[in-house]
Amino acid sequence: MPTVLQSSSGLERLLPRRSRHVRNCSRIFGMAQSMALAQVDRPQRRAENAEDDAAFAIDFAYAALEEAEYAALDASLARMEANELAAAPTSR
Repeated sequence: MPTVLQSSSGLERLLPRRSRHVRNCSRIFGMAQSMALAQVDRPQRRAENAEDDAAFAIDFAYAALEEAEYAALDASLARMEANELAAAPTSR
């Protein structure tokens, strides 16, 4: 006697109970759904990873700029000291 079978994927079929065909269709449909979701998820993950990489690159650039500023200040101070020592009279 045919019965209405509801699979976990929401498909309704009018087929005999314990039909291998229904189980196989349900599995295939579930796999197709999983693959479709993975195809939607993959670009989302790639976009998030790219955004994270960009944020890291920006932070790295700011840190490099800050280091460059300190290096320029150190060079300026070193030049001022060298000029002062060069201008000072030497005592023997």
